[in-house]
Amino acid sequence: MKSDILLYSDSKKDRGSKVRWLLAEMNLEYETVSRSNVPPPGYSALNPFESLPTVTVKGATFFESSAILLYLADLYSERQLAPVISSPDRPVYLQWMVFSEATLDRALEKLWAAEEIPGAGTTENIHKLRQDVQDVFHGLEISLQGRQYILGDRFSAADISLAYYLNWAESESLLEGFPKTRNYLLRMKDRPAAQMIGLFG
Repeated sequence: MKSDILLYSDSKKDRGSKVRWLLAEMNLEYETVSRSNVPPPGYSALNPFESLPTVTVKGATFFESSAILLYLADLYSERQLAPVISSPDRPVYLQWMVFSEATLDRALEKLWAAEEIPGAGTTENIHKLRQDVQDVFHGLEISLQGRQYILGDRFSAADISLAYYLNWAESESLLEGFPKTRNYLLRMKDRPAAQMIGLFG
């Protein structure tokens, strides 16, 4: 019998890994399909941008990893990976879900492009972008004070999204001087579901 969830993803390290982690935390079955294995008319018919990941959930197909996390966490609300709409934690949860993509990922992407693409950034520009990244982590240090998870004592899909990008930052040695953020990432890496999908391996 086919699963209700099809995940289109090519690698354990692409952004589909955020979705894999969420599904593992919720103990949900799913099938993974590579872009190259999508039958005619091909992957672009599912996602015209041909980005990863894309999902089909109970017949509905859509893309963008954060949208997928938000939808699945709400659809399977009994798994308690997202505060319900009426919860006072809901606005803060949405805040951190958007922060991961709009603020943290954006800052990291801009710095990466300036440093790695020939001619993309001047020394002065790279210095400013590094400062922007430092400012983001300074804010996270304050936000994580006394918290086990980003919402306090409750793990959620927001932690999955945040930890995914923090792992990238750590690989670039950008978390030095931010002990609360580094310790938070270590706690996320220790979660059995994260280890099971091999995201941090």
